[in-house]
Amino acid sequence: MSDQQQTSDKNNSDNNLPPQDKPQDNLKDNLKDNFTDINTRHIIFKLTPKISHKYILLMRLDRLIGVYLVLFPAIWGLLSGYYGTYTKTYDISHMKSSGYILLYGGLCVIGAIIARSAGCIINDLWDRNIDKQIERTKNRPLANGSIKPRSAIILLIILGIIGISLLYSLPFSAFKWGLYAIPLIILYPLAKRFFSIPQIMLGITFNWGVFIGIACFRSVGWHDVILYIASILWTIGYDTIYAHQDIKDDIKTGVKSSAIYFNKNTKTIVSWLYVFLLVLLALYGMLINIQSKNYYLGLMVAVVLLFIQVIFVTLEEPKSCLFAFKSNIVIGLIIALSFVFGMLAIL
Repeated sequence: MSDQQQTSDKNNSDNNLPPQDKPQDNLKDNLKDNFTDINTRHIIFKLTPKISHKYILLMRLDRLIGVYLVLFPAIWGLLSGYYGTYTKTYDISHMKSSGYILLYGGLCVIGAIIARSAGCIINDLWDRNIDKQIERTKNRPLANGSIKPRSAIILLIILGIIGISLLYSLPFSAFKWGLYAIPLIILYPLAKRFFSIPQIMLGITFNWGVFIGIACFRSVGWHDVILYIASILWTIGYDTIYAHQDIKDDIKTGVKSSAIYFNKNTKTIVSWLYVFLLVLLALYGMLINIQSKNYYLGLMVAVVLLFIQVIFVTLEEPKSCLFAFKSNIVIGLIIALSFVFGMLAIL
């Protein structure tokens, strides 16, 4: 058989393969004419073998914004738990826990990466047929067939084992709160099929780390629900802006979102969400006896930046929505620093 015939037979063979078994095309070529948030220039692709790239995309490790948005509420809770314990003890022996906040903070970082990666896999398993119809998501590995569902499930199990092992390293109370989050992580991707504002379910899930962080140092009290609700309002706000990227495709496919539900009122409603965010965070500071003005000034700065974000975002332009969404890293950091500088008054 000639080389030409062999080449022709190979091409025909590839064309006859089911989608999940076809070799993955060049990623940059696939994305060249499509709007997507996939970052093909991320350094992680240069540091890892090509065979792992589709799994990196599946876990969104080239886009760490989601990790930060899961991490910051846990850090807020961790700082709140530490502060509350310190103010109640007034004992020099409590200073030994200063080292623990660094340890638990490090575990929260790793846990956020694991939880977010697992959540992305679960989301894509549920939504792989929908993602094929959405411009921004059609090149996700499960949607384009470059990864089989079975392989994704195996990776999910591995992440689950690692995640539970990390939780076991935390105090038992925090371990229990972590286990409570597992059903939420599994089920929240279904919310967009049944609820007009699925971002509420996203907020409930994404911000569960508030309770885990607090439980590392003390029992979770009723007042801690205020911090949790404030975090949920933040999530509904930034994810509504994010959802405007897909609003046309979501309407076409029947997917529900707050962007569709709020429609032309998005900026007004999101602005009010951020007002209540400020009020609840300020109230929470008073309840846990943060007396430093630094905390409240930090909150004011964060909310002003959120209002600037709402004013200048162009909801009809996906890139503008994505930029506004990513800027929430700064917001989460400022609120975390507000807790830190509020705590410095008693140290």
